[in-house]
Amino acid sequence: MELLKKILKTILPKATIHRLRREKENSRYRLWRLVWYFKSAFRQKSYYRDPYPNNNTYWVAPNKIHYFTLNEFNYYRDHNKIVSGDWDLPLIRFEENDFYQAYTRRISEKEKWSGTEYYKKYLHEIETGENKWGCSNKEEWDQRCTQLDQIYNDIRRKGYSSKKIEDYISVNIGRHGQLLFNDGRHRLTFCKILKISEIPIRITVRHTKWVMFKNQISEYVQSRNGKVYAPIDHIDLKNNPSGYGNLRFDLIRKNVLAQRTGNLLDIGA
Repeated sequence: MELLKKILKTILPKATIHRLRREKENSRYRLWRLVWYFKSAFRQKSYYRDPYPNNNTYWVAPNKIHYFTLNEFNYYRDHNKIVSGDWDLPLIRFEENDFYQAYTRRISEKEKWSGTEYYKKYLHEIETGENKWGCSNKEEWDQRCTQLDQIYNDIRRKGYSSKKIEDYISVNIGRHGQLLFNDGRHRLTFCKILKISEIPIRITVRHTKWVMFKNQISEYVQSRNGKVYAPIDHIDLKNNPSGYGNLRFDLIRKNVLAQRTGNLLDIGA
């Protein structure tokens, strides 16, 4: 076989050799996809387990957390659970939540707490007998709002730090890999407003379909000598070693996106 390869290299043009290699790789990939299809169809439940070790803490830019849903999970009870269903729908922009809108105006327009709809809404609920964040009267609610200002100013002066688990921002991962805000909206709001470059987060739950996709990636990596072609940027897949670094993608991004904004997908050549 090695002798045949050497003979072909001497008699065939380089372009033909390159094309044959690509066809071989494409055939190999199509076969792998077919095997994966049948394995995942007939052994579906075996892929409901996360194939990768889960770190307790991940680092991510706050602007990567775009959405939240109406379903919130308890970090202590649900940490690292794999959950099916439509809990990750519908998607709501994080910037649409009432606290983000209120605090953005408070900073940009110097609006008083008492003038925000956020303040009025929860003050009304407190005065009708509900307990909000440990507040049962107006004085405690005003003190709570003052404490939020103090947290914002601490982050502005010192940067974001998480000394205990209550300080962590937690996210969930939806079926398509979206980072969905789960808990810690005050701190995430402050970090977004202050444009903090990177913050520590913890993952509460993952969608079943996302975990199946992780299994697909894991099996593909195993079929490719333990490496993907290029680094995977998603925080939940970064531990996959790659054959090539970011140089190719960085060159494309530098030239293609130099004068514009948007998304860029490198599909190979």
